[in-house]
Amino acid sequence: MTQQQWAEEQAQRIAQTVKDLRGKRSGQWLSDRTAEAGHRISRSTIADLESGRRKYVTTAELSVLAWALQIPPISLLYPALPDGEVELVPGNRVSSITAATWFSGETTFQPDLFASDGEPLPEDERLRNLEQVRAVEDGARLVYLSRERIKTESEIDRLTRVAARMRTAGSDEVATQMFSEVNAKQHYLDYLSQELKKTPGAVVSDGG
Repeated sequence: MTQQQWAEEQAQRIAQTVKDLRGKRSGQWLSDRTAEAGHRISRSTIADLESGRRKYVTTAELSVLAWALQIPPISLLYPALPDGEVELVPGNRVSSITAATWFSGETTFQPDLFASDGEPLPEDERLRNLEQVRAVEDGARLVYLSRERIKTESEIDRLTRVAARMRTAGSDEVATQMFSEVNAKQHYLDYLSQELKKTPGAVVSDGG
């Protein structure tokens, strides 16, 4: 598959998924939904995408179409979850779930430090690849820490609200246990925030 074919196949995959999810609803309906999201995609553009006349999809369009159809953008990009095969980049075919987890930073593809015969690479090439490995790992760690932080913040909020209701209802023992769990999660959140500040590329607000 050529580079152009790969790019067009990706656009076609997104467009077909949009068409399937739109179902019997009109292209104008979807266009209006994108307008409600703040970035209208015209009915004619939607028609051109679905027919294959339009052979590309911008990231802005991907985002707003996913918002309008109420699905994660990654479900448009890799719809055949979990095991449908997809060409991640030209010449590299993987399962859709592998592609999705790579796209979201949950898994990585790293440069080899050894030649195909198992022998070490020449030193200069090995060092270049090692630097790339470190960069990939830093990027993956940033995504992991960010995901852990937002998950922990959500858990703290949920537990705090439930514990408050338990205390109001007179279940002091249960409430105390839950507040203790909140305290432990707060310590973990503090740790995550400190680790994020040390991670290359992280953008952390003063409150984070």
